[in-house]
Amino acid sequence: MKKKPHSSNGDTPLVYSDVEKILRREDPLSPLGAASDYIEDIDDLLSQDTCLRVVIFCRVSRREQDRTGNLQKQIAWVRAWLWTHNVVVLAVVWDVASGWKEERVEFKRAVQLAKKCGAVVVAESMDRFIRSRKFNTKTARDAWPTEHEFASLKEDADGVTLATIFHPNEKWEVVHRHQTIRGYGLRCVAGEKKFRRQAKFAQVIWLWVAWGFTYREIQDEVGICFSTVRDWIARYCSGCAEFAPPLGNSAQRLVKYMPLFAST
Repeated sequence: MKKKPHSSNGDTPLVYSDVEKILRREDPLSPLGAASDYIEDIDDLLSQDTCLRVVIFCRVSRREQDRTGNLQKQIAWVRAWLWTHNVVVLAVVWDVASGWKEERVEFKRAVQLAKKCGAVVVAESMDRFIRSRKFNTKTARDAWPTEHEFASLKEDADGVTLATIFHPNEKWEVVHRHQTIRGYGLRCVAGEKKFRRQAKFAQVIWLWVAWGFTYREIQDEVGICFSTVRDWIARYCSGCAEFAPPLGNSAQRLVKYMPLFAST
């Protein structure tokens, strides 16, 4: 009968699966990795393929973030950004789990879907795919994954291209600022109100074009005043504000007006 392995101090027994996970994800000698070596910037992919097909992967860490609508806002923002850049979305997969979780069940499901369709798995930012095991919301919020951890992510990707809307190497502070505004909002400081309004632009266009929401419905859903909704749609959808939306079939409207604001 095989003996169970023990920790270095000989006190706590470890099962073999735990040992495998430790060897796979933790390497104290591994240097910090460059995310761009493992994850693509979606702008680079769009410059090579104008008919890009993707599977969206979104993730939040806690159930509370799901209950408060953070996950839904993340999905809506990513979908809106992709639609305004003429990207074909095949599926949306989401997860409520830590970014350094060993069992990437939902991530692997997204990878399988993308592999079957020859698509790319896209996330909002690098930290939606993976977090450093040293990450801590209070003491190490800017902890960066190591090369060993990125290699583990690449292995789970099984040859499927991973991409992010924010550059993979974007600083944590920039990404966190966007996520906070998108998810919860910030207290008004200099320029903050304008920044928040601009962050909601893609969602406004998405709801009007793809879902056929009326101006009033968009106002209630997004929290943007009626006049701003009307002005954005009039400016970026080529005069279609003279009609009373929803205007016919939303899919037809999407095809008709997409080229007009895809380049904005």
